[in-house]
Amino acid sequence: MVSLEAGSAVAPSRGGIEKAMLEAAEIDERRGLRDTFQIRVLVADDHAMVREGMAEMLSLDEDIEIVGQAGDGREAVELARETSADVVILDVEMPVMGARAALRRLLELSPPPKVVSSPCSPTSAWCASFWGWGRARS
Repeated sequence: MVSLEAGSAVAPSRGGIEKAMLEAAEIDERRGLRDTFQIRVLVADDHAMVREGMAEMLSLDEDIEIVGQAGDGREAVELARETSADVVILDVEMPVMGARAALRRLLELSPPPKVVSSPCSPTSAWCASFWGWGRARS
């Protein structure tokens, strides 16, 4: 797992989502950007049931605020920009704008969100190249 400074992208591992969310909140807290510790999360998946289920599950945590849900890559980038999401959970197979293009645009935002892939096996060659690409640009 790589360090999650602003704008980084990582492949998920055990606890990867939780780590990304905590580090996003800690960075903002150190910068004095917020008085609260609530983490702003955007869930992006083209399958409504998966997206809604993940958002509902995460919203049970009082430290997490679901700021949006996106059904494609372009919508994910637009919502991340509009909501200033701390963390974007990004499906690796998205319509309209693919995950790689969405990741590139997400990392160009200021400040850039943390990006966690969903689902992505660490043994997948495609996922390894995807996340290697994201780390090289963060």
